[in-house]
Amino acid sequence: MVKIVQEIRIGGEFEIDISSLDAKENTSVLPYPNHFKIWLDTGRSAIHLALEDIKKRSPSRAALLPAFICPTVVEPFLKLGFSVNYYSESSLMDLCVKDNQTIFFANYFGTRNGQAIDWINKLRADSQIFVIEDCVQSSLNTNVGETGDYVVTSLRKFLPQPDGALLASVQEVKNSAIFEPNEQFISNKFLGKVMRHTADRNEDFLTFLENSEKMLISGFPREMSALSKFMMNHTDIRSIQTIRRNNWFALHHGLSEAGLLKFLQPVFNDLASGEVPIGFPVIVGNGQRDRLREFLSEKSIYCPIHWKLSHLDRKDEEFSEEIALSQAILTFPIDQRLSSLHIEYLLASLSDFYD
Repeated sequence: MVKIVQEIRIGGEFEIDISSLDAKENTSVLPYPNHFKIWLDTGRSAIHLALEDIKKRSPSRAALLPAFICPTVVEPFLKLGFSVNYYSESSLMDLCVKDNQTIFFANYFGTRNGQAIDWINKLRADSQIFVIEDCVQSSLNTNVGETGDYVVTSLRKFLPQPDGALLASVQEVKNSAIFEPNEQFISNKFLGKVMRHTADRNEDFLTFLENSEKMLISGFPREMSALSKFMMNHTDIRSIQTIRRNNWFALHHGLSEAGLLKFLQPVFNDLASGEVPIGFPVIVGNGQRDRLREFLSEKSIYCPIHWKLSHLDRKDEEFSEEIALSQAILTFPIDQRLSSLHIEYLLASLSDFYD
C-alpha cells in the first residue's frame, strides 16, 4: 500500500466551519415512532427526565442496566435514588425480572440490538416493566426506537452542533422541570469547535472543549440550545447517513484487502438496512490496543474507547466478558468528515503499525 505523507486529522471532536451556518434549511431529522418528543441538551438529560417520569408511574426504584455501557449512563439512576444492578447480554434469559422494574438496554454502535429487543418483548408478555431504549449510538438509525417506553438519542455525537438530544416517549412526560440551556457550556463548546476548524495546535482549542464537558457533570435536564436547533435544521441528515455507511463499508473492505483482519476483529461484519454506524469498532488482538491507539494518535487519528467501565468491579467474574472487551476494543472514525483519502490514510497507518 502506498504511504500517504500529507498531514491529515481524523476523528476527535467535531469542528464547526462558520460557512456551514449559511447552509439551506433541511428539516430531515428522522422521527421516532413514539408520539411525544422533548429536545434536550444531552442524552444524560434525556435519561434523567425519563427516570423522573418513571418515578411518578412506578412504586419500584429497581433498575437493570447492561454491564457494557458508558459510566455516565449510571449517574442519573444513582442521582434519582434508583438501585442499580447490572446484567450481561450473554445471559439475558437467566435474569429474574420483577414487576415495575426499569430496564435499560442499548443499540450499540449503530446496530439494532435484536437479542435485547426479543428479550424485552418476551418479558412484557408476563411482566409490567418500564423500558428505556438507548439509541445514543444509533441516533441516525431508521430501524430502532420501537421498543422502549422511552427512547434516548444524542445528535451531538453525530453532528457538529454543541448540544442536542431527544427523549421520545410513548406517554407524555408531564410536570418535569427543564432548565434553560447552559450558555456557558454552549459558548465554550462552540468556541472550541470553531477554533478546532482553524487551529494548527490542539492546545489552542482543547481547553474550551474540556471545560465545557466538565460543566455537565452535575447538570440538570436542560433545553436544547437555539444555536443547535438552528444547526440541526440546516444539516443534511440523509447525506450524513449515506456517507457514514459508505465509509464503514470502505474501511471494512480496505482492512480485508490489506490483510489487517488477522490483527483486528470487527465487532460486526455488516450493516443492515437502516443502520448508521457511530464508528467502526474492532477488537485489537494480543494486548496491543493501547499501543495502537497511541500510535494512531501520533498520526492525528483519534480513536475513542467504548468504554472503560469504571462502574464495574474489575474482579467481578460475572462480567469478565465485558471487562475483557473493554480492555481490547477500539473504535475507528468513519464519520461524514472522512473522504476516501482519509480512509486510505487510516489504512496506511494501520499497515505501518503491523508491518
